Amino acid sequence: MSQHRSPSPLAGLNRLYSRLGSDPDTNIALIVGATAALLHGACALFNRLDHEDRSLCTWSAANAPDDLPERDEPEGHICFEATIKGQDKPVVIPDIQDTHYAQTDPNVARYGLRSYLGYPVRLRDRAIGALCIVGLEPRDFSEDEVDLISTLAKAVSLEEERKLITDQFRTSQDMVSQMQRLATIGGWTMDPETRSVTSTGELDRILDIPPTEGLTDAETFFSMCVSSRDRRKAQAALHKILSDPAPQTLEVRIRTRANAEKWVRITGQSRFENGRPAVVLGSLQDISAYKEIEAKLKEAKEAAEQANRAKSQFLANMSHEVRTPLNGVLGMLQLALRTDLSEEQKEYVEIGLHSCRGLLTVINDLLDLSKIEAGKLTLAEEPLRLADIIGSVCRGISHQATEQGVQLSYAVDSRIPESLLGDGARLNQILFNLVGNAVKFTPGGSIRLDVSPVFRTRTQARVLITVEDTGVGIPDEALDRIFEPFEQGSAPLANKVRGTGLGLGIVRKLVELMGGTLSIKSEQDKGTTVYVSIPFKVDEAGLLDVSEAAREKAGNMRLLLVEDDPVNQAATKAFLEKIGNVVDTAENGVEALEAARANRYDVIFMDLEMPEMDGIETTRRIRETQGMPTPTDTPIIAVTAYAFAADRKRCLEAGMDAFVPKPVDFKELEQVLTTIRKNARR
Repeated sequence: MSQHRSPSPLAGLNRLYSRLGSDPDTNIALIVGATAALLHGACALFNRLDHEDRSLCTWSAANAPDDLPERDEPEGHICFEATIKGQDKPVVIPDIQDTHYAQTDPNVARYGLRSYLGYPVRLRDRAIGALCIVGLEPRDFSEDEVDLISTLAKAVSLEEERKLITDQFRTSQDMVSQMQRLATIGGWTMDPETRSVTSTGELDRILDIPPTEGLTDAETFFSMCVSSRDRRKAQAALHKILSDPAPQTLEVRIRTRANAEKWVRITGQSRFENGRPAVVLGSLQDISAYKEIEAKLKEAKEAAEQANRAKSQFLANMSHEVRTPLNGVLGMLQLALRTDLSEEQKEYVEIGLHSCRGLLTVINDLLDLSKIEAGKLTLAEEPLRLADIIGSVCRGISHQATEQGVQLSYAVDSRIPESLLGDGARLNQILFNLVGNAVKFTPGGSIRLDVSPVFRTRTQARVLITVEDTGVGIPDEALDRIFEPFEQGSAPLANKVRGTGLGLGIVRKLVELMGGTLSIKSEQDKGTTVYVSIPFKVDEAGLLDVSEAAREKAGNMRLLLVEDDPVNQAATKAFLEKIGNVVDTAENGVEALEAARANRYDVIFMDLEMPEMDGIETTRRIRETQGMPTPTDTPIIAVTAYAFAADRKRCLEAGMDAFVPKPVDFKELEQVLTTIRKNARR
């Protein structure tokens, strides 16, 4: 066998390394050429597996025959079987004819190959190819030659690594560019000294600047600002960026090179070195679409608020229009109860009175639903007798229950304190809805209302109210929706009974507002039981006595009743006179002022909505006019069908002393007069 030795390979390696550049594929070709020259092989090859490891490709060759195939089957090939599978060690074959590769590798016979020296080329954790030289004669390879090909193969590995990193970097750049385009975000850097700017392609696209130009400096951007205010904002932000390491963000309107107006959000931050900004990095995002959505949302919000105001006004008007005639009916029925009636007549009047209060409950449900949803419903804390409220509710509904053949009964546990503090009107509303709902959906059978204590301390009491009926019950699938407004749970009976569907929804909201809980148990065709647990404060002082002796404190006064509705005027006047007062009337504010200039009144009851002059303006004038027989500090009580909290506030701000909503409960009216007389004597 002939001997080949590479004279002084170090010089050849130095020449090779001096020629390597930035392109990995060119560098690999130079390394393969140097391998052929330094090792004096007939042919030098870099055979590489393809990306699917299915073919062995001739990636680069030196001194190769023209008909050398570009790819071979890996199996049986010396480079694959001996070198690549051999992992990280050189393969030295002095005479291929002495090995089985003479039969398995077709290139051996095709080109008369006899000797082989190869070393695997690795990429990270695996062998991907082989650098080799082949000869046409048998050959013994020296240790130096083995070391040399090992060094050259590792150089190819480094180029493969660089190629992979370059490809990954390009992929990352493409991904970043695509993400920037999708998010309409461009990037920029600025030299703090020269204010020169380098921009990304996406930023140039947003600003409609040709790619060949790019955004060159900060002043160019400032000149794009639509208004002087936007320009000052941008300049102030840049000044802040150059003096503060914290990131700064601003939004301004710009006009692009294509004369398109856009909103952009700019974020910038300086990287400081030795206390001075070394470079400024930032982003610019096109937020025109967001601004358009923001404007539409604002417009929709304003429209919703306007609709809500219109709804509130409608409810206020409805409240006034319905409560005004209802006030007349309730007033006359209350007056009738104070006359000499037979037991039968008294029963009829009481039923009519409670029916009117039932209608008032429906009105209150509608108004309360609106107030609860707006978070504007407030609770009173007044003395109440639970037994009286329970009895009143059941008496009011008993006539309807009797007509349906339903037995209605109730019981109040004697351990419950006689006097509690809470919102009696809301409790009445809760009970009226629960019992009324039970009556509606109980065609025959019984309804039982029980009130029992849960716990009691000296100052606190929690009571459990149970309403049990033997009615149609509620299907399981309807239990989740019966608490929704305008929903009714029993479809088979829905065509036979009428209602707003507000009952249980209002009840649950009111109970939760009072700090209580509500649960329901029902079985279809067997009945429903509703459990309501509500906390109350204990009224240790007891209820205010409104007996005959107390009524004397509400009489012997001269009163002015300002009311434009004839029925309401007549009913209220009759009651006030019945408890011992002298009552003058006026139909509008002008007449009320004339009466106040002519007479001295102890109390004035003032309607709000009247012709000529409304109650608010009339009250202001009475409070401002000196020298009248009626003093400027005379108590003025608002009596109005406008029952919202805003109306109460408006009355008090005008100088009124109290607020009585219509329909007027004469007991409440009497209580107001008693309180006024009591305070006047202190």
